[in-house]
Amino acid sequence: MPNMKIIVVGLGNFGSSLSTSLMDEGHEVIGVDNNLDRVERMKDVLTYAIKLDATELSAIKTIPFDVADLVIIAIGEDVGASITALAQIKKIFDGKIIARSINEIHHAILETIKIDEIVEPEAEYATELAKRIALRKIIKSMNLPGAYEIAEIPIPNFLIGVAYKDLSSKLSAGVQVITTIKKRFKENIFKASTTELVTQGTLPPDYIFDEDDIVLLFGTNKDIEKFANR
Repeated sequence: MPNMKIIVVGLGNFGSSLSTSLMDEGHEVIGVDNNLDRVERMKDVLTYAIKLDATELSAIKTIPFDVADLVIIAIGEDVGASITALAQIKKIFDGKIIARSINEIHHAILETIKIDEIVEPEAEYATELAKRIALRKIIKSMNLPGAYEIAEIPIPNFLIGVAYKDLSSKLSAGVQVITTIKKRFKENIFKASTTELVTQGTLPPDYIFDEDDIVLLFGTNKDIEKFANR
């Protein structure tokens, strides 16, 4: 899997933990914060750590967004700063943006302006998010004791139209399908159309896998990654 160039804006607890985990995964990370102490703390950990105010367009134009694969807005103390930084960055970066949500209102605003992905993390979630970014096709995963995990992936093409009762012939050794998750449309508090995920529960034998399904898998990390990339 090729390394990514990632810009993380905000080097507080979450941003610094996530940045460190991404570096451990082999990616290049540029960290940005307007707090000199945070920048100094991370300068020997990240590819680059830059002190600047991400709410100022003239300042962020000095960041090499043109070579970035992904931008993560990890600001966690100030909703206004997060939204302003995001608005400025969207003016010059048209790639994927992941933004941290601070509260319900902030989350709704991010939904309304169509951010690619919204997360509501604690610091310990940073490692899981870095792993998910690295594996690309895995939406979310949870490590279990030993070598096993539970992971969500978009449905592979070879499962579309297959009945659950006929699933065994399609599965890789060591991988089990637990259930599926579907998207349901709803309106947020600003009346913008958003989606929520609904777990299907126990699947009946005649369940037909649909192209919009998210599949919940159990198996080893190696087997799940192999299955997701078939």
